[in-house]
Amino acid sequence: LMGDFGVERIDGRERIGAPRSTMQPASWVDQGYPYYSGRGLYRCRFALPDNFADQRIFLEPEMRDDTLEVLVNDQRAAVRLWEPYEIELTDYLKPGDNTLELRVANTPINLLEAVPRPSGLAGPPRLVPYRPVTFAVPGE
Repeated sequence: LMGDFGVERIDGRERIGAPRSTMQPASWVDQGYPYYSGRGLYRCRFALPDNFADQRIFLEPEMRDDTLEVLVNDQRAAVRLWEPYEIELTDYLKPGDNTLELRVANTPINLLEAVPRPSGLAGPPRLVPYRPVTFAVPGE
């Protein structure tokens, strides 16, 4: 069975339902795609806050054990196959408007074994600024 559709659970039974046009940063299983094997795309545009200037900026996505590809302003920043998923984005971000794209892919197990294994983001990703710290190390 192939096509654009979701799976709805009504009275403990599953049935074919309408596809979703948007996804939340949560398990695909909980959003009507319990047996989906493939790739999901999350994209957002945002203005980099002024108080992030002169700081190192890291993406801290909430992930499960799927693969993650990160693009910032149409440039590939990183690919992560397992933990840790944190990625430094400092060199890819610019003052003002930016685009962040997360491409999440799971394994074929959901489809091949009909197992509703949670996939996708586990929660909203965060951009976290860190101030560089410099200190002197006493000589010997």
